[in-house]
Amino acid sequence: MGKKCNTYSTKFKINAVERYNIGDEGGVKALSKILGLRSHNLLTLWLKKYNEFGIAGLENQRGKTQSPMRGRPKKNFDSPEEEITRLRAENEYLKKLLESKQEDIKKKENIK
Repeated sequence: MGKKCNTYSTKFKINAVERYNIGDEGGVKALSKILGLRSHNLLTLWLKKYNEFGIAGLENQRGKTQSPMRGRPKKNFDSPEEEITRLRAENEYLKKLLESKQEDIKKKENIK
C-alpha cells in the first residue's frame, strides 16, 4: 500500500513558520516532531516558500495551472470547427511563449 499524503491548511503552515521564526521551540527537526510532520523537509520547504513568496507561497497550488495547453491533447475532434479553435489557441500560446523567450534573450544580452 502507498503512503498517505497529508494536506495541511494554509493557516497550519503559517502557524508553523511563525513558531519557527520565534525560535522558542528549537530547530526545524524539533518543531517538525512537535507538529507531527512526517519529515522535517516539509517545514524546510514551507520556510523557503514563505521567505520567497510570503503567505501566497504557502497556499495550496494543486490543480491551478494557468496554461491553456494543460492535459493530454485531443486526437479526434467532433467537428472541424473544434479542431480549428484548438489549433488557434495553441498557435496563440506558442506565439506568447516565443515572445517571452525572445524578451529573456534580449534582457540577457543587455546585461552583458
